[in-house]
Amino acid sequence: LLREGATLVRHIDDALEALGPQLRAPLPPRQGSLLEDAPQAQPQQDVDAAREALLQRLSPSPIAIDDLFRSAGLEARDGAAALLELELAGLAEREPGGMVRRGAQE
Repeated sequence: LLREGATLVRHIDDALEALGPQLRAPLPPRQGSLLEDAPQAQPQQDVDAAREALLQRLSPSPIAIDDLFRSAGLEARDGAAALLELELAGLAEREPGGMVRRGAQE
């Protein structure tokens, strides 16, 4: 490989020397920012409706989280946010195997 033009690298200084021109090259201009592509925050009204829809469907018997979201007509991201809020309030409890049930506090 050395005869074909490969560089012998024994330590980091060798690697930095070989990569020097590439490391000094200017970065290409960015095409927008991550914040521009991020979804906008949901209105509080939508979050409240999602929480209420999940709470109505929760019972002491565990239900699969996917089935819960589907029955409430929620997308996974909306349902996950609402379910997290219910869990933090003690109104929902996760069970093993992707199941959830109504929490003990009411």
